[in-house]
Amino acid sequence: MFTQRIDHLLASPAAPELNRRGFLLVSAAAAGTGLALGVMAPLQGNPALAAGEPGPAVFNPFVRITPDNKVIVLSKHLDKGQGTASGLATLVAEELDADWAQMRAEFAPANVALYQNFLFGVQGTGGSSAIANSFEQYRTAGAAARAMIVEAAAAKWGVMADRISVSKGVVSDGKNSATLGELAEAAAKRTVPVAPKLKDAKDWIYIGKSFPRLDAAAKTTAQPIFTQDVQLSGMVTAALARAPRFGATVASFDAAAAKKIAGVIDVMQIPQGVAVLATSTWGAITGRDALKVTWDESKAETRGSDKLIAEYRELAATSGASVRKDGDAVAGLKSAVKVIEAEFVFPFLAHAPMEPMNCVMQMKDGAVTIWTGSQLQTVDQNIAAAILGVRPEDVSINTLWAGGSFGRRGVYNSDFVAETAELVKAYGKPV
Repeated sequence: MFTQRIDHLLASPAAPELNRRGFLLVSAAAAGTGLALGVMAPLQGNPALAAGEPGPAVFNPFVRITPDNKVIVLSKHLDKGQGTASGLATLVAEELDADWAQMRAEFAPANVALYQNFLFGVQGTGGSSAIANSFEQYRTAGAAARAMIVEAAAAKWGVMADRISVSKGVVSDGKNSATLGELAEAAAKRTVPVAPKLKDAKDWIYIGKSFPRLDAAAKTTAQPIFTQDVQLSGMVTAALARAPRFGATVASFDAAAAKKIAGVIDVMQIPQGVAVLATSTWGAITGRDALKVTWDESKAETRGSDKLIAEYRELAATSGASVRKDGDAVAGLKSAVKVIEAEFVFPFLAHAPMEPMNCVMQMKDGAVTIWTGSQLQTVDQNIAAAILGVRPEDVSINTLWAGGSFGRRGVYNSDFVAETAELVKAYGKPV
């Protein structure tokens, strides 16, 4: 019932075209993704829902308020340690006039129609774009929720809306008072304002200030918030032996030693390598290390750093495409009194976050569910769908907290998600 009331919250300047052909392809494929509001991500939703208690009031795709006075902000961006979830919650708290102690962060489901990154045109995180492209969007969501709360309070107490004030999550008209949670159910039924007034920068109490991040307690008390914590009934753990060179493929493998490892269930080849399936992570890794794999490197990249750098030097000495020309640098250098030249050589940079790449996936009755620290939800969704032969809208992604990324999770081929999908397809059980 909210589809006609949130268009203004989704409005943005037209997203620029992306250079990567892969992103463009998945963007086109995502165009048919359905609209889904009020979907809570499993493992992260309000515990009251599982207990059959009243759920949170949904104000828009980004803001929910529970009866017990928690404000849940759905982050459309992955938080991999950079603080995005707290940042987006800050924007909502500012305009809602909530108390920081009542703020909570969860990750939005995969739905490009609702949660796209305006810079990319798909749902995803990267390029330091999370706060920049969400700044007004999340402030507007908070301001809209506040206006609806004020209207509900005014109606309940029989006073004019301009008599109502909100401060640190307490709504008052000077005589009556209530929490955001107490007014949430009635407020969520009211019409979302088209252009709620946003605060002037001089009135900000949260934006630009320092206070505890929302994930600090969970990460320091070892709460189960990462992919590695997900456990499903009947799930197996897989570790993959991958080619030592780009472009190499499996010629043959001997799994005899691997199958002797305690806990190893099966060994199977998929397009990306040879996988060992086991009852535990240790069993899978130990079994993988015991594999004997012969690789076909006939089409592999066999050059090392020295040869690649030599090729780069040759390329740098040739004329490249001119993107922009201001002045005449060549003439300026020729007439310069002094010219300083320097060469900087950087080795291959490995994107190695603290948390290893991991993913949990299951397919049941034609529906696919993924749990992972997803940096590009639209790409992950479409690639999993293509491998498993389902529609993108049949793939649900539960984005979890991630232990780093440096762009490693945001790759065009969703490598570790694709590997998991291949194993689910071949094995038929959660992996």
